[in-house]
Amino acid sequence: LFDLLEEPPPGVFRLKGMVAVRQARSTRTYVVNLVGSAIHIAKAPPRAVGNALVAIGMHLEVAAVRAELVRALQP
Repeated sequence: LFDLLEEPPPGVFRLKGMVAVRQARSTRTYVVNLVGSAIHIAKAPPRAVGNALVAIGMHLEVAAVRAELVRALQP
């Protein structure tokens, strides 16, 4: 996930969504926003459902971007 945020796919200038992160015996959900090179991560509101990311950009190779998002969300 951090690799994706630090080096998004070509043409992506924004990533946003909620990500569930396993920690020992619990799972925490975070709101993730990437705008340009600025990365913002915050605790998600209670009851938020994680593991959904959206890529926004120009001239995206949709299949390649989707594959990278899916890979980043794998446990």
